[in-house]
Amino acid sequence: RNLPDYIVDCGDTTFVVAVKGTANFKEKEVKMLPLFLEWYSSKEAPLVYAFCFKDQPPKLVYPEKIIELYKAEIDKKWDDGVIYRTLKL
Repeated sequence: RNLPDYIVDCGDTTFVVAVKGTANFKEKEVKMLPLFLEWYSSKEAPLVYAFCFKDQPPKLVYPEKIIELYKAEIDKKWDDGVIYRTLKL
């Protein structure tokens, strides 16, 4: 469920890309970002999140920035009890 979606080869650089369709980021997912960096990211192929919203170009955000944005927001909770925060992108 949390595997990156794409490997993108841009010629000089390769990216490991996880696609998100919303600015909502789950607490449990942000806590796993250090592991995702260890597992999926490297100097040669960094992990990046592509936030894709209707009628907008994708916003590419590195996991370190996601953690920073997450810390700046407040907890919300879905009906099922899952805690998340809406990132200001």
